[in-house]
This record gives sequence, structure tokens and C-alpha cells, in this order.
Amino acid sequence: KMARVRHEPIHPSRMQDFGGASGAATHMNIDHADSLLAFAHYYLPREMGVNRAEMTDATPEGIHMRVFTKNDNGEGKKVFIPYPAGHNVSHARCLRKVTVAMHAEALEGLGRLYRLRFYARKRPFQYAIFACSVVIMILTIVAYMIGIQSVP
Repeated sequence: KMARVRHEPIHPSRMQDFGGASGAATHMNIDHADSLLAFAHYYLPREMGVNRAEMTDATPEGIHMRVFTKNDNGEGKKVFIPYPAGHNVSHARCLRKVTVAMHAEALEGLGRLYRLRFYARKRPFQYAIFACSVVIMILTIVAYMIGIQSVP
């Protein structure tokens, strides 16, 4: 589960044979920033205090990211997150399958409260409806427990 933190720069020529990874990184940063943050929160040590993450590259071994904390002066730190065991990523076309699996693993591992916050940011209207229904359910249970009956 633990990722290796690398401090050396990522050499751009490393991906020449992998093809399409820069497009995948751009797509992930634009459309799936919340998933990248979930990757950082799950696969990296909690004490890093990551509050933003960007994918910089992908290789057949894993994902290169730059993660940001409140104390890094906006420079970020380069990290490497290896793919979970059992995933063969021989080409950039395989990235979608492994990142979807990593997303599911991260959200499952981070727990229900994290998932609730994650989906609240992505779907605020549905979250508001869910939150209202939970409040109504709790008030109904409390009213029943103290013996207050509603008027039909």
C-alpha cells in the first residue's frame, strides 16, 4: 500500500515507449482531480498532509505525481505510486482500468466518511437531498423514542 517518495526529477524521455501518458495525465488532472487526491491520501503516508495532487506522468510501473501541502510553498513534492499487484500496465491504453481499480481501492480503504465527502463535492444536489433525508429520519426516530406522534 505504501508508495515510495522520490525526490529526484522525473526525466521526460522515460515515457517515449509508453505513448499517450501525457494525455492521460492531462485528462486525470482536469477531469479526475478528486481521484488523484484520493490516491495521495490512501497510498502515501498520512503525515504528509496532502491537500492537492497532480499526475505528472505514468509508466508501466506506476503513476508519478506532484503533491502539495500547506507547508510546501506551492512547489509540491514529486512522488511515485506503484500500481497495485496484479495489474499489468504495458501500454497507456491500460491506464484507465488500473486507475479505476486504484480509485475504488482508495475510496474503500479511506472509509465511509471520506467517500461521503468525496461524493458531496462531485454531486452537491444529491448530497443535499441525502443529508435532508438523514435529518428527517433521525428526527422521526427521536420523536418516536420520546413518544411524540405526528398528526396523520
